[in-house]
Amino acid sequence: IIVSDSQHNNTPVFNYGNSIVLQVPNFLSYINNSIQLGRNFDQILENLNEMVSEETIHLITNYVTSPEDVDAIYNEISKKDKETIKRLYKGSHKENILEDDITHLGVYDELSKEQLVAEYLRMRYQYLIFGTNTEITKAKLSNKEKSIIERVINQIIGFLNNLNSPFKELLS
Repeated sequence: IIVSDSQHNNTPVFNYGNSIVLQVPNFLSYINNSIQLGRNFDQILENLNEMVSEETIHLITNYVTSPEDVDAIYNEISKKDKETIKRLYKGSHKENILEDDITHLGVYDELSKEQLVAEYLRMRYQYLIFGTNTEITKAKLSNKEKSIIERVINQIIGFLNNLNSPFKELLS
């Protein structure tokens, strides 16, 4: 984990290379916004844990997927799911969601194929393991089994099992 005083993007936490970056100014802003919205300490902590777990999932996904996997997964994702994910992360959707969700989601003018696949896999993995994902109220992804996607999700699970991670109990 890298702790930084930069403001590279709108989010308090993001992954870069093989690290998770915590941006202190955005982190403090997120906490202040959450307090102003009436969230208590436990809710804020839960949201921050969720952000870090999401970025961890992204790191592992980047580690276990090849560029060929990304191409194959992108081709297997339904058009409807692609549009749902693009809508969640598109800059023009700002007026439709709470300000604190914007800093949580990150906002892009356009998602690359790699970003779209990464978000899709993260959502599917979170739903598989936790029964929910960050965007569950905003995005209902199809649960159609897909060969490449399921293989990569199983690789993520295998990776976490081999790490003796805190998720190990959830995975068994």
